[in-house]
Amino acid sequence: MAMPEESATAVTSDVPAIAADLTNDFVLGKCDYFTEVQLWPLWKEINPRLWLSNFLESEQRHARYLLNAFLYMSAPVVEQIVLDSVEILSCGVTLPVKPVSASLKRWQDFVDGMRVVLVRGEVPSPTDSAYMFSRIARDSLGLPEDRILDVPEALRQLKSGLNAPIVFLDDFVGSGDQFIETWTFEWPVDGSALSFETLAPGRGPFFYCPVLATTYGIGEIEKHCSNVSVVPGHALPPHYSAFHPDSLLWPDDLRSTAEEVIRAASVRAGIPDLDGGSGDWRGYHKLGLAVGFAHGVPDAALPIYWWESETWNPLKKRPYEP
Repeated sequence: MAMPEESATAVTSDVPAIAADLTNDFVLGKCDYFTEVQLWPLWKEINPRLWLSNFLESEQRHARYLLNAFLYMSAPVVEQIVLDSVEILSCGVTLPVKPVSASLKRWQDFVDGMRVVLVRGEVPSPTDSAYMFSRIARDSLGLPEDRILDVPEALRQLKSGLNAPIVFLDDFVGSGDQFIETWTFEWPVDGSALSFETLAPGRGPFFYCPVLATTYGIGEIEKHCSNVSVVPGHALPPHYSAFHPDSLLWPDDLRSTAEEVIRAASVRAGIPDLDGGSGDWRGYHKLGLAVGFAHGVPDAALPIYWWESETWNPLKKRPYEP
C-alpha cells in the first residue's frame, strides 16, 4: 500500500444539499441520475416512488426532504472509503520523521506488520458485514489472509505476545455501543476470558476505521476505549439528525413539524416507540439518521426508510447485521 501523495482530511461532514424548495421532479430526477450512474442500485432494491406513496398528501413535502437527505453508500464507495481511511493513517505514522526515505520505511514497516480485525457481533451471522470487509482487506488493501483476523484470533495473538498495528474495520458507528462492547467484552478464547481493554496496554497501536460515524459515537468510543484512535471515513455531525433543533435535513419552515410528521407516519407503518431501543421510530438512541448501505440500513437510521409491512413500503430493505 502506497502512502498518499498529499495529506487529506479523514473526517468530513456529509450533509444533504437543500434547494430553495424541493419538487418531486427534482428529487426523483436526482434519484434517477444516481441509478443511471450506478451510485444507487436498480429500483427493485431502492424504490423512491413507491416509498413516497406511503405518505399522506399533507406529508409529501417532508417526505421529499427525507428522500433528498438519504445518504446511500454503495459497495464500491464503501471500498474506496476503507482504502482512503487506512492510507490516511500514514500521516500520523510517518510524521514528523525525516528524511522522506525514513518516512517511507516507517510506513512500509507499519503496513508489513498491520493486522486487520473485523468488527462483528458476539454471534457471527451469514449476512454479517464483516465478510465484506474481509474481502476488501484482502483484495484492496493487499493483506494476506493470515493477517485478517476475527476478534477471538486477534485476542489469541495478543495474548501470545503480538505487538503490531491493529486496524479495526467497520461500516458504521451510531451510538458507539457495538465497538465499546467489542473492546471491553471478555471473549472466551481457549478456556480464558480475554478483552482488548486488558491486553492493549503496551501493545498496538490500535486504530478504528469505520466508513461512517456520528460525532456522538466517536466521542463515546474515545471516552471508553482510551487506547484506540478513531479514524472514520466520514463523520456525521449532530445536526445531521432529523430531530436536531438545527437539523440540516430540513428548511427552516419544516423543522418545527418534522418530528410530528415522522411520528405519525411511523404509527401508520406500525413502527413502535421503544424509547430509543433497537427498532424505535426515532432510530437507535433516537439518533434519527438518514443513512443506508448496499448491504442494509443501520439501527440508528429512521425506520421509515427500511420498515416493511402491509401498510408501509421500504425505501431500502433492511437486511443488515452489524
